[in-house]
Order: sequence, then C-alpha cells, then structure tokens
Amino acid sequence: MTHPDKKDVAALLNRIAVLMQLKGENPFRVRAFENAARTIERLQIPLEELIPAGKLEGIKGIGSTIARLVEAYWQEGAPPDLLKELEAAVPPGLVELLEIPGLGPGRVRTLHQKLGITTVEDLEAALTDGRVAKLDGFGPKILEKIQRGLELYRTYQGRYLLGHAYPLARQLVEALNRAGLRAAIVGSIRRWCPIVRNIDILIERQPDTLPLKIWESADFKFERLDTDGPRWTLRNLDLNIPVVLLFTSKEDWPWALRYFTGSQTHNQQLDEIARDKGFVREGWRYLQDEKVPAVKNEADIFALFGLAWIPPECREGRDELMIASSGSFPSLVTNENIRGVVHVHSRYSDGADAIADLLEEARTLGLEYVGISDHSKAAHYANGLDEKRLEEQWTEIEELQKRYPDVRILKGMEVDILADGTLDLDESHLRQLDFVVASIHSRFQMPREEMTARIIRAVRHPCTTILGHPTGRLLLSREAYAVDLEAVLDAAAETGTLIEINANPYRLDLDWEVMQSALQRGIRFIIDPDTHRRKDLADYRYGVGIARKGRLSAESIANTLSADELLELFRFIRDQKEAR
Repeated sequence: MTHPDKKDVAALLNRIAVLMQLKGENPFRVRAFENAARTIERLQIPLEELIPAGKLEGIKGIGSTIARLVEAYWQEGAPPDLLKELEAAVPPGLVELLEIPGLGPGRVRTLHQKLGITTVEDLEAALTDGRVAKLDGFGPKILEKIQRGLELYRTYQGRYLLGHAYPLARQLVEALNRAGLRAAIVGSIRRWCPIVRNIDILIERQPDTLPLKIWESADFKFERLDTDGPRWTLRNLDLNIPVVLLFTSKEDWPWALRYFTGSQTHNQQLDEIARDKGFVREGWRYLQDEKVPAVKNEADIFALFGLAWIPPECREGRDELMIASSGSFPSLVTNENIRGVVHVHSRYSDGADAIADLLEEARTLGLEYVGISDHSKAAHYANGLDEKRLEEQWTEIEELQKRYPDVRILKGMEVDILADGTLDLDESHLRQLDFVVASIHSRFQMPREEMTARIIRAVRHPCTTILGHPTGRLLLSREAYAVDLEAVLDAAAETGTLIEINANPYRLDLDWEVMQSALQRGIRFIIDPDTHRRKDLADYRYGVGIARKGRLSAESIANTLSADELLELFRFIRDQKEAR
C-alpha cells in the first residue's frame, strides 16, 4: 500500500479547517488544524519514521486528536469520518464559492449567514442588487476584488488543466487498447493545449458495437450524457470533464485522426490548400475526381498537398502550413532529448520527499542529473532555507553523491526576487551554487513599470542563471502579473540568462505563444519540472510538449546537454555577466 505523503496529509488538514470555518466551528479548533497542516508541511523527518514509532503527537503544533486522525489516514489511506461529516454538513455551493478568487472561508460564511447565499448565482444576484455592498467588511475595494474574481471564475468555467485531463485520457485509451480496440487521443489534448474543454478519443469501431462495460467501468465513473451517431458524450464524475468518443472505420482512421486533431483554423486553412489543388473535403476525407486517395497515415495526407508532416502540437492555424510547404518541418525536442532536470524541491523546503528519494526517481526515469533548488528564506511559507540550512543541504548532497554516482547532483536554489529586484541570498552563497533560479513569489500586484524593472534587475545579476516561471501565472487560478515581457526577454537575451519553461501543469510558463519571439532574440530555454513530489519528477514531459508546441528544437533547450556541458554553460553565463 502507498501511504499518503506529507503534502496529502497537509491538504487533508487544510480542507478540514476550511470546512470547519464554513460551518462556523470554534476558531481555536480551526486554527489548530491550520497550524497542524503547516507543521506537517515543514516536517524534515518522514511520516514513515514518525507514525510507526508513535512520535507524531510529540511534535509541537500537533495535538493528540489531530495526531490520531493523521495516523489513521496515513495507515488506511481513507478520508476520516470527520471530513465526511463536515462535507455532509456544509452546503456544496459554499465550497464552490471558494473557487472564486478573492473569496475566502470567512467571507463566504458571512455571505451565507447574512444573505443566505449558497451558490454562485446567488452571489451574482446579491452583487447586482447591492445587498453585498451593505455588509460590514465589504467595502469598494473588496467588492471590486470579488467582482473581478467572479469574472475570472466564469471565464474559467468548463475549462480544465491539461495536467488533469491528459492522465485520464491516457487511462481511457489504454483501457480501450486492452479491450482489443484501436484508440487514440485527439483534439486539444493531442495538440498539447495547456487548457482544454474536453477529452476527445478516436475509436476504430462502430458505436453500436462498443462494449458498454468499457465506459461503465467503476474505475472511470462515467455518466452517459448524449449519443449521436458516431459521437458519444460522457462525463467523468471524478473530475467532471466531458469525454467525447468519436468513432470511425479502419479505412478512414488516418483521415479522422488528422481531422479531429487539428484546430478549426488549421483545418480551414488546409481546406483552402486542398481546394487549390483540386480536392474537395467530404466529412474528414479529401476527394479528388470523386475518389478517395489511398493513404496509410497522416503523413500521406499532408503529402497529397505537397506538405511535410506537421507535428500534432503545431496544428493551430498559425504559420505551420506555410512552413510545411517547403517540404520539411523543423525537428522538435522530444522527451528522450532531456538528460536531466533542475528546479526540484526537496523536504528541506516545501517538497514532500528527501533528496535520496528524488534521486531514486531520477534513476528510474533514466535521468543523468538532478538540480536541487529549494526555496530561499523569504519564502517563509514554504519553509525557505537560510544560509545555515543551505550549507547543511550541501553537506548531505556531497554524501549522497557518493551513494548515487550514476545521477549527478547539481547544487542550486530557487532564490526569491525581492521587491527591489535584489536576490534573497548573500553574494558568498550565491557564488557557491551551481545555478540560481530567480523567481517572484510575492508582491504580484506591483505596477507594470516597477515589476518590469524588478525582474530586469534580477536577470542582470551575475549569479542569476535561470528566470523562473517568467510571468507568474497559475492556469485557471491566477493571471500573469503586469510586466513588459518584451523588455524582460530583451534583458535575458542581452545577458544570456536562461528562460524557464516551467513544466508544472498549473503553470506551463513561459507560454508557448511567446517562445518563437524569445527564440528569435537568441534566448536559450531550460525545461524545469518545478516538482515538489517524487512522483511528479516526470512532469518535465509537460514542458517538452509545450516546447514542441512553441516549435523549439533540442538545441534551444539547455537540459538536453550533459551534466558537464550544462555546468560549463552555467559558468559561462556568470562569467559573461561579470565581464560586462
């Protein structure tokens, strides 16, 4: 049995605290769960050592009641009865209201108590008729913040993270394959769009012969919404994501695979090229002289029109067809090109796992190196390291390197860019690091000019190797901060600073649409998983997908280099800045 890790436990305690607050329970009890969650999050000793030895209760901030709850959850893996009772007692609409940026448990409870608001629709009505404005504590700035949050919430409705949809899509295709059916992911997921509206799966089968037990499987928890000829729509009950099953014949498989992959604009542009060459589209096939050309795969279809094969990620209706008309298409980076990863968090700050566990996972993934880069001290909420703890980490890294000679350990740090653009670590320690990921984790609302100057100052620091998650966005949660990104990219190009493609599915930042502009400046990128868990180390593959979507080659990605080559590049970046 796989036990919950400390992040799972902390998330459970935080959810209980939120539900308690919504229910109106004793604030001291709520605070006890919040404090316990923070304590668990910052634990340096693994739960697998503390719990079997009965030492959890002895830790400051964790009382006997919470200790017993955590122990039971860790041992059994099942949500505790307390959570179930709270979920039953709190109207589900109140939990949904928490998804609106700017609304916390306290304000949601006030809205519920004073105005009887239980749904998003209730809130919209109360904002419109002015009832919310009459409540104490809901002044003009708060109202503006809630209104903006509500607009964002409505914008994000019916949209899902690629990182949530893709794993489910893969599971479904694998289940169909095990049942003897040919199936493939198509649509926006195959194009590797960061945000999707549904899961599209193409199946080589007639719909009336599809074994119902496949989509009725308890593993997937589907409800059937609609059946319309060669198209079924289901809904996954766990993630609430619509799943569209598309059916085609064996003969039409290549045609359907290409058609259901391309964006609407891409398909329309291809239709125009096809018409110019005497073809007519019928459904998802192209006919010439009323005959369907013989094709074996998608490449054959593109070749009909004198086009090179276009990778699925690039079929967005930009300039990909013009590029393909030359007879070739740029070679794009692949997962296999990535030789190692940096920007990896361990238990020293807010990661769930020890460095040794991360190295074991890296070994499993076949990675040659891992760059440990925990938070600096300004990120106190993430248990950021001061200089003394950083030195302790270096000592452990040196010892671990002897035990893991096949995985090179690079010494790094994710150093906060402070409000004035300085870095959150003294110069002596900065210079002893192999690399520095400089990132913003505070003061997101700074005016555009100030934010731009702040980032550029950090980019120009000789020890800044990598600009981390350059726009600070959290997909479907937080917009990018106001910044002149063009000016930042100019500064990165001028100084040789690497730009991160943050592969965390909640970020996927730098955005793919900006990559060509950055590449034309001569900027080099690095794909970082920004992982906080051992099991998420492989998330660098999301970054590879986004880099492919941005049409980047392996040569433009720094961590396609060997460890020695990458370290040489890091030193070169610092030396060049110092020589300026």
